[in-house]
Amino acid sequence: MRIQHGEWWGKFQLPKLQLTPLISEFEATYEFLVEDSNTFYFRTNKNAPNGRVVKIFLSNPEETSWETVIGEDLSRNLQWVVLMGKEIFILCYIENARNVLEVRNLINGRFDIIPVSCHGYINSYTFSWDSQEFIFMFESYLIPKRIYRIDLSTSTYNPIQLYDTPNNIDMSKFVISQILYSSKDGTSIPMSIIHKNDLQQNGTSPCLMYGYGGFSNFLAPTFSELDVTFIDSFNGVVALPNIRGGCEFGVNWYNAGRTERKQNCFDDFQSAAEYLISANYTNPQKLVIHGHSNGGLLVGACVNQRPDLFGAAILKAGSLNFAFFLIILLTDSTETDE
Repeated sequence: MRIQHGEWWGKFQLPKLQLTPLISEFEATYEFLVEDSNTFYFRTNKNAPNGRVVKIFLSNPEETSWETVIGEDLSRNLQWVVLMGKEIFILCYIENARNVLEVRNLINGRFDIIPVSCHGYINSYTFSWDSQEFIFMFESYLIPKRIYRIDLSTSTYNPIQLYDTPNNIDMSKFVISQILYSSKDGTSIPMSIIHKNDLQQNGTSPCLMYGYGGFSNFLAPTFSELDVTFIDSFNGVVALPNIRGGCEFGVNWYNAGRTERKQNCFDDFQSAAEYLISANYTNPQKLVIHGHSNGGLLVGACVNQRPDLFGAAILKAGSLNFAFFLIILLTDSTETDE
């Protein structure tokens, strides 16, 4: 017997799925973590600018029934979360413009900070829900990528190094300092400064300063061959201010550097230059600023507003004409974010 197309569809059509919305209003950030027994875990900044972890029950998904599993830390931004099994959370915070790893056991209450070598950044990680092994990649301004393994079944969560990137430069001759300087409106801004440990602060050193300050991006302490070569070859100084517009101190830090408050980013960057000059790290003729994309906009604005502060500027793919930029991209994220 021949079956017509309509008859075939009628005979084999699957029943309509019944969907239960968990979140219907996206006025905040929601990152799905894992589902276990009809319970859904999310990282969110809903009513928590620095982030928290909540669980939502499929049987009762109303916001009034959400349970906070990891509360907001008012001094640190919760960057990402890993849930391993039903009890162990691995939390990565941004604290003082660097990453801090913590392990929390929800069953026995155990809390540990995972020791890493220094002020650095967790580049990436891998894990399995039902495993006791967590592997992550770490780097810093003076450490190329390293891979570590943690065995969560042990009594101490000491990272075991699995891989270290070969490096031919003696890093012991460099030093990193993190300072706080005041921006135009009095806001304290952190900045990392890297140079040789025998640098004489007499205002004659060439200085390379990089900035971004937008789209809630974290200016992380990552390794740069360019920066290390510049310092080593020219006895230079590299400066990286964590200006507003990023996510270093949560959503409020980001909001303070966007839309009608975008000038704060430019003021922060220019104030960083003023600090470097006043502290005798460099002088205006030897201070070079550079940035990419939104950082290109930053550099372009600063070199026009305060040309007296800089000897040169490097703009890479700078979004300098934002009116034209919005027309070309036609993306809601660009229009609302910056």
